[in-house]
Order: sequence, then structure tokens, then C-alpha cells
Amino acid sequence: MKMLTSALAISLALSLPNTSVAADSFTKLSPEDRKAIVGEVIEYFKTNPKELVEAIMEWRQKAETAAVTPKFPTPVSGNQTGDVTIFEFPDYGCDACNTVSKIIDKVASDDNGVGIVHHDLPRSGNVMAVQASSEIIAANAAGADWKHLRRVFLNEGIQPETRLKALNDLGLVPLSLDTPSAALNIRSNNELAKKTGLQSQPAIVIAVGDKVQALNGNITEIMVLDAIKALRAAHSK
Repeated sequence: MKMLTSALAISLALSLPNTSVAADSFTKLSPEDRKAIVGEVIEYFKTNPKELVEAIMEWRQKAETAAVTPKFPTPVSGNQTGDVTIFEFPDYGCDACNTVSKIIDKVASDDNGVGIVHHDLPRSGNVMAVQASSEIIAANAAGADWKHLRRVFLNEGIQPETRLKALNDLGLVPLSLDTPSAALNIRSNNELAKKTGLQSQPAIVIAVGDKVQALNGNITEIMVLDAIKALRAAHSK
């Protein structure tokens, strides 16, 4: 029997998806031939350990790449070309967070220079809050009216029956939404919050040009408006 080439040895050892021809040929061999080839593979890698390590690393990289779930776009509202951007970290299972979300929605509605970036961050420990955020993110990615879901969740709560009705209003069913991909957004938002030092909610970050101010805790509409006014003034100097 001929010595195995490195490609065939690696193919048989790792059963890579792009080696179906080699795998098919292997399964057609007699039990004795297959046993001999397995022994040959073992001996090959005993004398070429570096190739085995490289093959395993390549296999893991391909497997990880195939398993990566694409991250969805982050929901945005208001005027995204305005001079003010508010970054919020909503948690629909947190009453205080919901109050702040309503406040900044009103600010953006009253001021056409304000845009909002919604980095959903359900940290309350409420499983329904995680599902609510996932549904909003997935609905946005699907081109559905995620803002309707958000309004319902803020005003009527996130109980299963409420969420199901809100989805039904849009002609959506939960299973039609790719919530696993949306969950990746939530994990990414959590990493972003850690990097920016955000440890408690409610919290928002207001930016005007290179001028930035963070607000957290008991945030009022007056506080938001005063921060925007001060940032605009500082940016214009």
C-alpha cells in the first residue's frame, strides 16, 4: 500500500467538509484496508506531529467560522444625521429604564436634531426582558416595525401575551424571528457597556461632535435637555 499524502492523512483524520471524495473512497475500502490506513495515519502523524497540530488549528478555525452567527444592525431612531446622538442601554424589565427610554423618545420627537442608538442591555435578570430585546432587534433586522414593539413593551409591559399580540399586530410569529442572532447583539452590547464603564442602569450617553456626557440613575427630561444644551454650546466654541 502506498504511503498516504499529507492531505489525505489530514482529511481522514479530521473528516473536513471539503474532502468528501477522500471520505467516500475510504468507506468503500475493505475492513482490512481501512484498518491498515488508520494505522498508517497514526504512524504518519507520529513522524509529522507539526502537520497534525496545524491541521487541528485549521479545522477549529473553519468550524468556528461556520458556527459564527451574524450580528444584526443596531436599532436606531430619530434623526441619525442630526448634531446630537443619544446612546441608550434599555432593559424592558426595568421600570426606571423604561421611564428614561420614554423621556429620550420624547426628546428626539421634539428636537429634530436628535438621533438615538438603542443598545439593548437586559441586565435585570428577567428572561422576558431578554426575549423582548431579542424580538426588537430581530424585527429591525427583518425590516419590520420594531418601533411598534418598543412602544408596546414600554407602555404595556413584556408579558408573553403582550409580546405575542404586538408581534401579531405586525403579522409576525416568534418563530419567524432570528432571535439567536439578536442575542449576539445583546452580548456585544454587554461588552460595550463593560468597556465604557457602565455598571448600573438606567444610563445614557449623549454626544455632540467630540463632546460627550454620560447620565445615569434618576434621569429626568430636564437633565437630558440641559446636557444637550451644554454639549451644543461647548461644541460650537
